[in-house]
Formats: sequence, C-alpha cells, structure tokens
Amino acid sequence: MSAESEKMGMGLESLQVELQNIKAGQVRIENSMGQIIELTKHVALLQDRAETHRSETAAMESRFTSGLAKLDDTVGKGIEERERSIKKVHERIDGLQKWVWMVMGGGLVVGSLLVYVGESAKGLVNEVVRLHDSELLLKQRVEGLEKQRKEQL
Repeated sequence: MSAESEKMGMGLESLQVELQNIKAGQVRIENSMGQIIELTKHVALLQDRAETHRSETAAMESRFTSGLAKLDDTVGKGIEERERSIKKVHERIDGLQKWVWMVMGGGLVVGSLLVYVGESAKGLVNEVVRLHDSELLLKQRVEGLEKQRKEQL
C-alpha cells in the first residue's frame, strides 16, 4: 500500500497544484473580466461622446451652411445693387455728355448768329454813316445854294 499511498499522495499533491493553478487562473480571469467591464464602460462612454460630437458637428455644419447661404445672398444682392448703381451713374454721365454737346452746339449756333448779326450790324452802321454823311453833304449843298440864291437876289 505504500506504493499506492505514495501514488495517491503524489496524485493529491498534483491535484492540489492543479487546483491552485485553476484558482490562480480563475483570479486572473476575474481580474481580466473586471478590466474588460471597465474597458466596455469606457468604450460606451467614448461611443456616446462620439455620437454627441457627430450631432454637434452636424449642427455646426448646418449653421455654417445656412450662414454661408445667407452670406452668398447678401453678397449677391450687394453685387446686383452695385451694378444697378453703376448703370445709373453711366446713364447720368451719358445724359450729362449729351447736355454738354447740346450746350456746345447751341453756343456755336449763338456764336455764329452773333458773328452774322455783328457783320450785319457793321454793314448797317456803315450804311447809316454813309447816309448821314450824304445828308450832311446835301444840307451843305442846300445851304450853299440858298446862300447863292440870296446873294443873287
């Protein structure tokens, strides 16, 4: 029996070692499970934060897109308004240029008329002077003839 007892003793020791190994493995598994649970909690928290970040990003993108669209509209309206203003200024300039040309043309016509009237007036004055001189000469002749007639009488 002693060989059998020895075998049993050794089997028992071997079982005890295996039991200790199993318990140590079980402790490691429990520790690992605790770590896995903690990691799972962290992953869930990170997923929640990621989802919050995604929704905040989508909201910011929506606001950005909306703001960009409003800015585009504002800039477009500004450009249209500027183009209308420029067109009005060009129309006004064109109108003023036409007015300037009309005034210049009128000035040329008036100037030409003044030159014509001046020349005509000059000729008229010359004629009046000539007639006046002729009248004076006639008066002098008439006076001279009257003197001669008085002297003859």
